[in-house]
Amino acid sequence: MEREQRAPFGRVHASLLRMLLTLYLSTGFRLIDEAEIMEPLTTGRLAQQGQVNIETIRYYERQGLLQRPSRLPSGYRSFPQESVQRVRFIKRAQKLGFTLHEIKELLSLRVGRTGQEIAGVKQLAKTKIADIEEKIRVLTGMRAILKDLETHCPGNGPASGCPILESLEHADIERA
Repeated sequence: MEREQRAPFGRVHASLLRMLLTLYLSTGFRLIDEAEIMEPLTTGRLAQQGQVNIETIRYYERQGLLQRPSRLPSGYRSFPQESVQRVRFIKRAQKLGFTLHEIKELLSLRVGRTGQEIAGVKQLAKTKIADIEEKIRVLTGMRAILKDLETHCPGNGPASGCPILESLEHADIERA
């Protein structure tokens, strides 16, 4: 009974406090334990939970993607718990091809209050799709040129007779 009164969340039973259910900013829920709530989220712990390198956390902080954390008496940085979801959001957006500048825009739209945020997010996605389609077009052209060069290469003999090397030295391969 005495343990219940000392719980940091009011009169929450200690056994419930050990395993709290919290909303995960993606789909569904995830379980977190008391230690995750009670321990400060240092740079190292944030990097570990966000599945990134410590230097990545510092870089995101310098770029304004993560808010400046408070400092513990020991001097260590102490990030808010939602920083884990933010780091994961950044990494997922990067996997979709968004630059850090674009991700910063997405993050600002994510917390915006104008009522036009969805339109902004959709426009960023449309722009990214157009960028990807252009890259695909360029890569397809590069592949066609390389396949043509590879077809004409005998695969043996002196370098002076290599059609691939000759094309790189003399021909205009800017066709892509």
